[in-house]
Amino acid sequence: MIFVCGGAHSGTTLMATIVGANEKTFLIPEETNDFLPWSEENRIKFFEKKNRGKILVEKTPRHLYHIKEIRESYPDSPVIVMFRNSYDVAYSLYKRNNNW
Repeated sequence: MIFVCGGAHSGTTLMATIVGANEKTFLIPEETNDFLPWSEENRIKFFEKKNRGKILVEKTPRHLYHIKEIRESYPDSPVIVMFRNSYDVAYSLYKRNNNW
């Protein structure tokens, strides 16, 4: 698996989309909010037969607070942590909500 996490409006969606576009990867189409091993039922939900054998790309920004647990559960999996200038994040949030 490849994990993408970071603060709000830090570019996690863009990064996950770029990494998930590779033919060897499969981008999970929604945030799982859970870095623990999935049940077989959830694996089937996210996979089609044509995607089996691909590297999973999982993006949940809040996993930023669980990197230690991710590394313990998946020690060989890369974790991409996004950082962005705080002024740009504030402006991005303002543009979305039209409120400071």
